[in-house]
Amino acid sequence: MMLLIGALAIVLWTLRRRRRSRARRLRLATLHALPDTIDIVAAGLRAGCSNSDLLRLAARSAPEPLKAHFVAAIRQFDDGARMGEALSSLARSVGPDIEPLVSVLHDGDHLGIPIDERIARLSADARATRRRLTETSARELPVRLTLPIVTCILPSFVAIVIVPVLIGTLADLRSNF
Repeated sequence: MMLLIGALAIVLWTLRRRRRSRARRLRLATLHALPDTIDIVAAGLRAGCSNSDLLRLAARSAPEPLKAHFVAAIRQFDDGARMGEALSSLARSVGPDIEPLVSVLHDGDHLGIPIDERIARLSADARATRRRLTETSARELPVRLTLPIVTCILPSFVAIVIVPVLIGTLADLRSNF
């Protein structure tokens, strides 16, 4: 009975860990794709596109983790929802990472204010965040490579370098005695 409970606990722990890992990978993919998406929106804004055209442009050109969310927002807008509702559903589906972009687009649509400077600042902030994430990942790499190095490279080093030296030394000792 205890074995069954222990196995169940291990399975539940593994499933929970995988779910968290998948959610973390999805969030990181979103954060890595966000600066490119903001740059696409900024390019459309400089070209004179309206907010609905900006969403359509992002739906066509955004990197993969975000593309489906923009397509869903455009579909909702085309089905008769207001721009604010489509942007709100976009923010709900992607998460808090896209909230600043949605807020800027909503302000531009709702208030009619120019948003080009805010988009440029948002793009710079998103690129800085992506750079920090990349640097963090690069700093974690040696720690993650420790186990493969110890289990794969160190035994082969011992087999190729240390063992022949030991065999030679033992053969010399045997011949001397």
